[in-house]
Amino acid sequence: MTRRTANNFAFHPPPRYNTPMRFRIRLLLLALSLWLSITTGGCQQPPALISPEVAKRKLLPAEVKQILDSAEQLELFSIGTPLTDSPALTDTFQTCILRGKATINEVSERKVLLNSLYKGIQESADPAICFEPGYALRATSNSETVELLICFECNQIEITFAGRTQMIDTSDSPLETFNTALRRANAPLP
Repeated sequence: MTRRTANNFAFHPPPRYNTPMRFRIRLLLLALSLWLSITTGGCQQPPALISPEVAKRKLLPAEVKQILDSAEQLELFSIGTPLTDSPALTDTFQTCILRGKATINEVSERKVLLNSLYKGIQESADPAICFEPGYALRATSNSETVELLICFECNQIEITFAGRTQMIDTSDSPLETFNTALRRANAPLP
């Protein structure tokens, strides 16, 4: 082996990259990756088990659905950011600023609005951590009232009924139907 020198420093030839140890390590890594792809089914993940708590968040309570379906009065609200202070505002919905309101009187329009809401709950996506509702629904039937605060950005609905509050998941598929109903009433969108 010839050594080259420059300025009295010895240069060694480049190291060999196909030494037996490196070959064994590469072969081991290849075998490990092949084994992992076979045992895990490639890119597919096994179906996740749905816990009872998660399954509960994907269902609208039966008594709430009954009130929504048989409501004598159904109101859709466009709401703003929840109030952090307590200013003397008269236009509020629960703890949110009220921007606009649409009273849904026609049976066909109610059916379309509620069906889109139910479809969104069935399609429910994974919710985000935030909750900044832009829409609200209030339904009254036989002196019982249910209120829904809806955030389509984080895919969550807060239901208030009979002194209880419950969160369920939704998707943003009802968004356009809700916006159409608000536009018909000349109410500003959130």
